Amino acid sequence: MTVQRTPAYFISDLHLDAVFRNNNPHYRKLDDFFDHVRKTAGSLYILGDYFDFWFEYRHVVPSRSLYGLHKLMTLREQGVDVVYLTGNHDGWARRFFQEELNIPVYHEPVTVDCPPHRVLLLHGDGLRSGESGYRLLRWFIRHPVNQRLYRKLHPSLGIPLARWFSRKSREHGPESFDESKDPAMNQFYDDWFARGIDVIMMGHNHRPSSRKIGEKKIIVLGDWIRHFSYAVYDGFSVQLLEWKKK
Repeated sequence: MTVQRTPAYFISDLHLDAVFRNNNPHYRKLDDFFDHVRKTAGSLYILGDYFDFWFEYRHVVPSRSLYGLHKLMTLREQGVDVVYLTGNHDGWARRFFQEELNIPVYHEPVTVDCPPHRVLLLHGDGLRSGESGYRLLRWFIRHPVNQRLYRKLHPSLGIPLARWFSRKSREHGPESFDESKDPAMNQFYDDWFARGIDVIMMGHNHRPSSRKIGEKKIIVLGDWIRHFSYAVYDGFSVQLLEWKKK
């Protein structure tokens, strides 16, 4: 995949339907940011957990997700290219985004050419040392058979239940985790750098960071709960920034 439109913006971990409620200031910051993306005719890459919870019933959309869906629809109507990578809170995103919003959805890491860089995009969950149990749970939850079974629950039961689990997961979030000291993650970086990747960009860890290993770079996008951080590729380089109203 090659970035077609620059500047290209990268965000993750907005958890919209949990945090963006009751007209808090988060709305204004995100509105300003999306307006900037639209005005610069750029492209937007979402690296997971855009929603705190998303599940696709055939005929039902979670009501708290309407704000986030409206923002995506507006961007698409204005000609912004949007690409969606799922995270641990929105791993059930599939048909709706692709068929109704014309937004491609990816459930695995994606390589993007940002000349002169090759960039690996992913959410980043399940990479830490000692997370084999979580990886098994993620496989179980995302299995198509289990998704079909979950749809048998009435939305009035299924959606609140899933929101409860999402809230518990967020309460034990990775804000204080230092990915640079984790052996499994460092091995992951080394493996991809050996394949010719220049930049690894991910979400999940809510603490933004950007560091270099030799000529290679690792960018952790942070979140839009506390940090309002994002990355941008301007046609020459990839930088991690904090959003400030233009």
